[in-house]
Amino acid sequence: MAGTRFVRLGDAAVIVALVAAAVALAVAAGALPGGANAVVIVDGETEAVLPIGEPAHVEVEGPLGTTVIDSDADGVRIVSSPCPHKLCVSMGPVRVRGQAAVCVPNRVAVRVEGDAGAGVDGVVG
Repeated sequence: MAGTRFVRLGDAAVIVALVAAAVALAVAAGALPGGANAVVIVDGETEAVLPIGEPAHVEVEGPLGTTVIDSDADGVRIVSSPCPHKLCVSMGPVRVRGQAAVCVPNRVAVRVEGDAGAGVDGVVG
């Protein structure tokens, strides 16, 4: 059995097609939804509304000082905050309805609302 090939040309074509379809679906699933907004809340009050996917910059004042929030093609993120551990900065961007980035010590929250579809968490079966 020295000359036996386990993967034939047709098998390789099917594998390549499946991988290409999986990549296309992954890219489409990661696309930012249109019409979504990020609501910036400071101490329970709405301070700003940022469109997700469009460049925007806002600075809000909390009890500890200034928190800087940016919006870009990746989503909305807390860029800097005067909190001691900077967990809010390390959270990364939020982009899907229901996601939030929160700086608890400075009482600043960024929550995604609007038409941002929650998407599919998983498929079983």
